[in-house]
Amino acid sequence: MPVPVPASASGETRTERAPDATAVPRSEQRGRRAPARSAGTGSTSARDLAAWPLCALAIAAVVYAQRWSTIEVRIEQAGRVTAMRTRASSVGQFLVSHAIDVSAGDLIAPPLETRLREGSTIRIREGRTLRVRADGVAHRLRSQGQTPRAILTSLDVPLGVGDVVVVDGAIVGLDDELPAPSADRDARSAPSAGRRVADAAGDVRSVPIVDAPGPSAEGPVSEARRLAALAAAPTLDESLSTIEVLRAVPVTVVEEGIPLTLALAGPTVGIALRAAGLHLWPEDVVRPSLDAPLAGRRTVVIHRATSFQLDADGEVRQARARADTVAEALAKAGVRLRGKDYAIPPGTTRLREGMGVQVVRVVEDFLVREVSLPFRTETEADHSMALDDSRVVRPGVAGSKTQRIRIIYEDGEEVERELVEESVLSEPQAELVAYGTQIEWRSIDTPEGPKRYWRHLRVLATSYSASRAGTPTWVPWYGRTRLGWEMRKGIVAVDPRIIPMRTNLFVPGYGVGIAGDTGGGIRSYHIDLGYDDDNYKRWRQWVDLYLLEPLPPESEIRWLLP
Repeated sequence: MPVPVPASASGETRTERAPDATAVPRSEQRGRRAPARSAGTGSTSARDLAAWPLCALAIAAVVYAQRWSTIEVRIEQAGRVTAMRTRASSVGQFLVSHAIDVSAGDLIAPPLETRLREGSTIRIREGRTLRVRADGVAHRLRSQGQTPRAILTSLDVPLGVGDVVVVDGAIVGLDDELPAPSADRDARSAPSAGRRVADAAGDVRSVPIVDAPGPSAEGPVSEARRLAALAAAPTLDESLSTIEVLRAVPVTVVEEGIPLTLALAGPTVGIALRAAGLHLWPEDVVRPSLDAPLAGRRTVVIHRATSFQLDADGEVRQARARADTVAEALAKAGVRLRGKDYAIPPGTTRLREGMGVQVVRVVEDFLVREVSLPFRTETEADHSMALDDSRVVRPGVAGSKTQRIRIIYEDGEEVERELVEESVLSEPQAELVAYGTQIEWRSIDTPEGPKRYWRHLRVLATSYSASRAGTPTWVPWYGRTRLGWEMRKGIVAVDPRIIPMRTNLFVPGYGVGIAGDTGGGIRSYHIDLGYDDDNYKRWRQWVDLYLLEPLPPESEIRWLLP
């Protein structure tokens, strides 16, 4: 009877017949005619047809076993999660069978020997691919290290005093975080897609189905050898960071004539000096130049620039210059003196460290203006007019002139103004005023009876006494007036230019008095009413003043009052 058996592990089947003891060899069957088969007892063809259902069942069983012998595994890599079906039994076997690129610098969780189950998750955090050059040896590695110290420690690269680390051309600290990669590796890391299959829910999704590794012509494939081969495979990432260790060499640095031996490291003189903590200003002079290679150098000379405080153009800043004088320092600082500009201290002054230098901007300007020329007033007596009356006989006319004035500004502020030139456009014409000289006597009632007066004035009246006049008591003229009289009520201090001395006068509320004193504060239309110390009365008000008879000498009368 035919029995279906698997022909190979791939699931193919074949049909084999059991050996028959009564079977006649084929050679003997030749020439014989086959006996007729009876339909009633069953023929050979009927038996063959009955075996085919068993063969189909065996094939289905093999296909079913192949389908349900795989498990679904999730892999997280490069920020993506992918579901796969596989017959791999461990994490390591899964990575090999799916040709997923991993290396010694990658973190894989769980470990490679962990057995897989339905729904297991494999997480891969890839290491960073770096180039490291140190002591003439170039390294290429993938690492989880985030700082130069961690990378160099993993390679057993020691660092000596003064050695520097350069990452992508820039000096960094050992514990500085490495810059982010400029490109990702998603294209290389992505798993290959498999064929489309339908799951139990009927949804269609893309999952890879990869057979577990089997024996080859050379024998079973070693999982460790496969992983090693993957790790040694060339990377596709060409944007790699480069870490370079520059070894320090002894160099004599001469600064302002003082030698100092330092351990310097760097591609150029400037980088090496800065890495050693020597701050250089752009104005400093270094021999050899800062961009000269450090290799082979044994001596570096530094000439420091002088620092000074510069106050120019409304800005105060710290400046530096390699110069001997203030003028040279200003020129090297880009400050130019123009015209009458000057510096404090002067440009010939020797430049010293920390000196303050002020630049004063001088601007000369000219102003042309027209100025009015006032006319003068001329007077003449008119004996036909009453005293204190006046009239304009001829009005005055103002003239004009032009002036050219030079104005000097220093830092925007005017410091000098000088009249350079002027010219008269028109001369002024004097005004002629006539004043009266005719005395008209009038009468005023006083406590002493009616009195005649010849002039009436409106004045400011204050009061004083001997002790209130401000004269020290020990001087001989204490309590004496300008005329030598003893101070008492009735003596009035006046301005002699308005009221002649010894003129009799009358002030309502005060009484009759005489102009017998003067005072430093008594000017123009201001009088000071005198009192005894015992009967002093305070005054400060505008009052009427009447000048009484007799009339003073005409030479003492001011006919035209201001």
